[in-house]
Amino acid sequence: MPKASCNVLSTNREVMNAKPRGARVEFRIKGSKNLVLRITANGTKTWTFLYVSPLGGRRRKLSLGTYPTQTLFQAKQEALRLTLAVHDRRDPVLERRAERAAETFGSLADRYMREHERKNARAGRRSSSTAEAQRYLDADILPVIGAYRAKAVTRHHVMNAVEVVADRGSYVAAGRVLGLIRAIYNWAIATGRLEVNPTLGLKKRNAGHPRQRILSHHEIRTLWRTLDAGSGLSSQIRDALKLQLLLGLRRSEVLEASRSEVDLKYGIWTVPAERTKSRREHSLPLPPLAASILASAIQRAGMSPWLFPSPVADNAPVRPRSASRALLRIRDDIGLIDVGTHDLRRTLATGLGDMGVSDEVIARILNHAPRTVTGRHYNHAKYFAPMRRALEAWAEVVRDIVEERPPAPNVTRLRASGGQQ
Repeated sequence: MPKASCNVLSTNREVMNAKPRGARVEFRIKGSKNLVLRITANGTKTWTFLYVSPLGGRRRKLSLGTYPTQTLFQAKQEALRLTLAVHDRRDPVLERRAERAAETFGSLADRYMREHERKNARAGRRSSSTAEAQRYLDADILPVIGAYRAKAVTRHHVMNAVEVVADRGSYVAAGRVLGLIRAIYNWAIATGRLEVNPTLGLKKRNAGHPRQRILSHHEIRTLWRTLDAGSGLSSQIRDALKLQLLLGLRRSEVLEASRSEVDLKYGIWTVPAERTKSRREHSLPLPPLAASILASAIQRAGMSPWLFPSPVADNAPVRPRSASRALLRIRDDIGLIDVGTHDLRRTLATGLGDMGVSDEVIARILNHAPRTVTGRHYNHAKYFAPMRRALEAWAEVVRDIVEERPPAPNVTRLRASGGQQ
């Protein structure tokens, strides 16, 4: 136990301002007999619970987390709970060991996500990767290894989760799945929860080879006509796939949209920042073909706040993964080998490039981050007029392909002007 002469901290401000003194230092906490704050030479602050085991008389210490992730109030509350456990002749260290031995990967991942969410919140940051990481967990990782004990997960289990994604042709996503599992185990080892990381030595699938699949004219025609015919797909999924091809939006940006985002009067779809991967608001001009699809979707949605309400869940939109699964069901039967929903976005970008649209306009349509200093900090022009011309011309190209007719005159003019009419 720390000596009575050690410094005593009593307020959150005192904890925040406490500094190391060249080496590790300990501070007692007023009103909490067994709680101390340990500060390393590099300034890391860790809450530690000190006690004597009621089962053998041994002096023990138990880490309660770091400050400021764990606040003074939270640390005192946890220390009080543990003190009562010791009075009941329970040993908190032994209980924690037993708990961690039985902890599943799913519960470990949940702790990891909650801690990192708290860190971002306290730092005043919005992590653009947090929601994406949770999607990977829910869709690709937890269904495969979530129920296994975290200590029992092997390299084989990890690669099972990775291969399921790679088998869909999503090699970049497979690499992210492996990276997320690795990050969770690295965190578990750094916080003393586990001793072994089963991802050590495993390499990403197809690393360094980004996916380049685009649809040919024949494949665009086949897919569109299949969607028009129904093919057992819901109207929400059919419309979402068409909109991805026409506008280049991501599947979640389409299917999780609320009705308030679409303004048919002015022909604009505004995706709020919190729903975009780049965390920037994205306004897209709507060509007439896309506007007509959205008008039908709004009418079909009735009183729902969602543009594409789920037919199976109350007050929820269609899940983005449903679009990928639907395309998987039909693609081989109609000759679209190895096509995914993101390939529709890539097909639009490639088609616009073939029409002579500038890279800057294409980047604005895709809502990619500007890479130059001028683009990031000085040139805030929306490029809205050339975006509208480009998307309207692309919609005409798609219509010409589907109906097997010559290119429309405005597309020819767009090519001649380099996409900047």
